[in-house]
Amino acid sequence: MTLFSVRRLQLIAPLVCAGVLAASPVLAEIAPKRGQADARVRTVNYNPANVVSVDATHGVSTMIVLGDTEKIETVAVGDSLSWKIEPNKRGNIIFLKPVEAKTTTNMNVVSDKHVYTFILRAHAESEGDQTYLVKFRYPDEEADSRLLAEAQRLVSEPNRANFQFENSNTNYQFRGDGELKPTYAFDDGVKTWFKFDGDIPSIFIVEGGKREILANFRREGEYLVVDKIARQWMLRRGDLALCLFNMQKIGGSAVAARTTSSNERMR
Repeated sequence: MTLFSVRRLQLIAPLVCAGVLAASPVLAEIAPKRGQADARVRTVNYNPANVVSVDATHGVSTMIVLGDTEKIETVAVGDSLSWKIEPNKRGNIIFLKPVEAKTTTNMNVVSDKHVYTFILRAHAESEGDQTYLVKFRYPDEEADSRLLAEAQRLVSEPNRANFQFENSNTNYQFRGDGELKPTYAFDDGVKTWFKFDGDIPSIFIVEGGKREILANFRREGEYLVVDKIARQWMLRRGDLALCLFNMQKIGGSAVAARTTSSNERMR
């Protein structure tokens, strides 16, 4: 039998306690943040490694809102007698209400996108703040959605994304039916851009002052882009016709030059 002195025991005890504490797992329980407008409305960022604590009030319904596109598949609660748990028909909201004033249990929720773990605590109405709503946010997924939207925009608008409007040529004038006049017409020395508020007319390139060639265009956002510049354009719709003149010298600078011609200038 090994004997230890009191002194040695006094030294060993803190070391043993420290070892036990070091070996103890770190709990990852988080509480939803109170809303600035109303403390009873709270939000929490989704993290699959966290247990979300929900403080409910006896006699008060609390609503847990998951992502808009989620659908709940399974809800399991530890103490189903002390808690009333009910998902909504849409499938992304859970209503819970404690049947007793002093009770604690856990709840696991599986949706078609995420797995959630909760600890539910009930208290009497006079014992603390009430929680009416807990809404989940998904920062990582929101960031991914923004990046995807930006990538899709860059793919669908490859020219507009890097277009420097301050260096464009906006020196255009028109003659003809004003109903066909584009809201904007400008070019960058390589491509011509049109914007129409109403119905889009057919767009023709006029060559040699007479020959009209139908121009192919594509949409980039709210603009129509033709992969050419021209001295003269013809816009037609039914019996209406409008001639659009590029007053900038072809092959010269694409910097806009204002004109005081009697013809109306495009803006």
